[in-house]
Amino acid sequence: MSEKKINDTYYGLRGEKVKISKNAKIENADLICKQRILSVAEAAGTENIVFKEIDNEIKDKVSEVFGDVNSDAADSYVISVKDEGITVYSDSENGKRYAACAIEKHYDNGIEKGILYNVPICEFRAVKVYIPGREHIGFFKKFIDLCMYYGYNTLVLEIGGAMEYKTHPEINSGWAEYCNIFKEYQGKSLDVQHSMPWNKNSIHCENGNGGFLSQSELAELKKYCDERGIEIIPEVPSLSHCDYLLINHHELAENQNDPLPDTYCPSNPKSYELLFDILNEVIELFKPRIIHIGHDEWYSFGICDKCKGKDPAEMYAGDIFKIYDFLKQKGIKTMIWGDKLLNARDDRSGDTHGGALVKTRHIPSGKTVEYLGEEHPVYNEYWGNEADKTEGGVLTVIPETYKAINLVPKDLLIMNWYYRLQKESDRVFHDNNLWSVYGNFDTGRESENWFERIAAGVHGLSISNWSMLDQRHMQRNGVLFGIAYASMMVWNREFEETQRANNTLIVAHDLFQYNNRDILSKPHIEIIHGTDIIIPHKSFVDGYGMSDETDRMGCYTIYYDDESTEAYPILWGHNIGYMLPDWYEQDKDWIGTKMVIEPTYTCDYVLQDGKVFYKLVIPTAKNVVKVEADILDKYKDRVFVDKITIVRNRGI
Repeated sequence: MSEKKINDTYYGLRGEKVKISKNAKIENADLICKQRILSVAEAAGTENIVFKEIDNEIKDKVSEVFGDVNSDAADSYVISVKDEGITVYSDSENGKRYAACAIEKHYDNGIEKGILYNVPICEFRAVKVYIPGREHIGFFKKFIDLCMYYGYNTLVLEIGGAMEYKTHPEINSGWAEYCNIFKEYQGKSLDVQHSMPWNKNSIHCENGNGGFLSQSELAELKKYCDERGIEIIPEVPSLSHCDYLLINHHELAENQNDPLPDTYCPSNPKSYELLFDILNEVIELFKPRIIHIGHDEWYSFGICDKCKGKDPAEMYAGDIFKIYDFLKQKGIKTMIWGDKLLNARDDRSGDTHGGALVKTRHIPSGKTVEYLGEEHPVYNEYWGNEADKTEGGVLTVIPETYKAINLVPKDLLIMNWYYRLQKESDRVFHDNNLWSVYGNFDTGRESENWFERIAAGVHGLSISNWSMLDQRHMQRNGVLFGIAYASMMVWNREFEETQRANNTLIVAHDLFQYNNRDILSKPHIEIIHGTDIIIPHKSFVDGYGMSDETDRMGCYTIYYDDESTEAYPILWGHNIGYMLPDWYEQDKDWIGTKMVIEPTYTCDYVLQDGKVFYKLVIPTAKNVVKVEADILDKYKDRVFVDKITIVRNRGI
């Protein structure tokens, strides 16, 4: 009997199995649907697979099997498996694609007879990412396939300086030169961010891997997304996070004293001439329904002579309206980050954030950073309550902007990432009749009262990747895990938010099966191992990347019957992890559970004697004689290899 998958809603596949023939005639479905279904097809089986719109007959069948659960939610679908064939019912092209993926998921030497009805609880299911570097375009496509597989429909793609601009090539050359500054050492971008005694935006130097893609390359990526039902919302950072615009247009900076400014002057008409030029190119390329214009973390305002004395909330709303009106004339909706519209106070610390009045103190750390041929002091920053507890340095005050919530357009779309600081932020947007979704969604910590919060009016969620768009960074930052976990939250009505450890096991297994299906179906090596070491590291964002030298714990030497050998590296966090004790006690401490998430996607979990081991599979193209673990001397007694199995026949 096949098992219910993490994103199944109402599950009734419990009969004998029906196989699918490679010669199956798949009617009323696009090429992507056909490819997903035929990827599991066999030499012989049913040749009758039909896609239809949802009709009263299938609604009655759903009610008969599952009760009064029929929904008009977009992208829902029904799969009916009978002796005579498979029928898929959906009223949307995305629903058809998700159904094709569901057939693929449930296929194990056939798919069981019965009925499956899947329906999402929210309409907006997104991942926010940077543009990939040219070397990661291949993984970008694999990532989009994964998003479709887990029922996502939106990609918020930060454009910045990482897209070719034909009207302003100086933006691209400036972006590449700017990002080159941060390549000297890990974390230099953070040092530069803190190199002035005022607040500066974080530096998104991972966008495009510090370079840019041509418009033709991006058009190809858009086509790939379109074919899989992933709508791209381009994010064009404006007002704040505008370093990419200002590198070669310093004359537009709000703070003329900043050698690397990140905020344009909203009182200078030329700021909008430049911004609208690049928006026109983005619109021409992506033809979007929605454009995200950023507007988070606005720190530098009221500085220049044109802006001094102006009301910050009115300036903020006025800037939004200028861009909103420009986009509305073109039939495009406007989306922003919502932090500056909130009079936010951290539920835990009491510190003020977002659009509240915020104090910060900048105290020299004794460290300096070199850029543009000069040395600059690096400051430690103390925010909120801490600013008043320290002395010396420079005290800055970020004025209030939250009153702008009464001034902005009422059809503005909000990505709310302050729900994690202030739970009542949901209510603030609801009370002001503003459409909102959760941005920077953290699936583990932020699932409290999940179904109630969605029912109250939140329209969906967006996972965020703030690092390079490649497998290892997205895996180790927990983004791939988060995509699968949130899929369970959105599609599975049996999701139990308090069962974090058990949910983690289920999600990790699903990801492992998805990533390793081809390997498991062929000869391979299976290794179960773990370590009692934690190699500490910062999150891989803000200019911090991975280091194989730091993470390497040794290798597996593979011996083949032709007397050749191969070394497969053992890398902490990638294919081996911490043997967290007392796994189920970690429901009390999600941070503890998060220690073991990094190897998921590459690895599955194996629980033994209350500890976590990690199952790794390695593909083999030749006949393997033996495999030996060669552990670095400093880790000799800290890496535990439980079992090595050479699988010569088809795996499970």
